[in-house]
Amino acid sequence: MLTVTVRDNGTPSQRSFARIIVNVHDENDHHPEFLAASFESQVYETATLGTSVTRILAVDKDKGKNAQMHFSIASGNIGNAFSIEPTLGILLIAKQLNRQVMPEYFLVVRAADKGTPSLNSTVTVHIVITVANNAPPKFDHRDYIVELFENEKP
Repeated sequence: MLTVTVRDNGTPSQRSFARIIVNVHDENDHHPEFLAASFESQVYETATLGTSVTRILAVDKDKGKNAQMHFSIASGNIGNAFSIEPTLGILLIAKQLNRQVMPEYFLVVRAADKGTPSLNSTVTVHIVITVANNAPPKFDHRDYIVELFENEKP
């Protein structure tokens, strides 16, 4: 807010004041920036649908609508195995994974701001599918023999 004063050259001088409100509108001049050059994560092939794999983090130096982001998977999502929560950037499992069919994925994730025109950036996400140990634990031997003395502390 500015206050403007005007006065005349009369004697006595008369003056008047006015308040001026200045609204500065943000120009959409910054692309979204990811907080890492790339992202990497591992996930078990037995993970259930909807399991979170990783969160893609990005910021935009603009303000308001120009800084609000929308995340999407641009490429590499073979078989639509993954989905992404568009406002939070959380990468989720969308289809059952099979390490023998696809041991790893290289996704390209796009962050686009909501400015006009929209600006965007992309980042690579490497996801390694790991084998879950489905076998129950078992002892090496069926029987074990242990000798203890009566007054011995464990």
